[in-house]
Amino acid sequence: MRGTRQMCRWGLAVVKVITLAAALAAAGASQEAGGVRHWVEIHDFAFVPAYLAAAPGDTVVWVNRDLVPHTITARDESWDSQAVPSNEAWELRVTEEMTGGYFCRYHPFMEGQVAVKHH
Repeated sequence: MRGTRQMCRWGLAVVKVITLAAALAAAGASQEAGGVRHWVEIHDFAFVPAYLAAAPGDTVVWVNRDLVPHTITARDESWDSQAVPSNEAWELRVTEEMTGGYFCRYHPFMEGQVAVKHH
């Protein structure tokens, strides 16, 4: 019984985090200390938006709204999310060295780009 209560609490915490992420995703991008936080939703086997411009120090958060897992993988494979399950998120801090193109390893037709704005 005790384990069930803990699992329920964990489940509620996850739901709250996902709900917060969804609310922020609807807002697009938000300013935070150290950069802007950009949101990309994954739904209907597409990255939305498929293109965004970000500066070094910004953070990009991908939220998977599909029922299947996806990856967010750099074209040059310099970064990779591994599997992001349904209704979970993955984030990446933008660096000067980043290349912008990315895709899903499971569904290579899914493509996106983070254009790094250099100062």
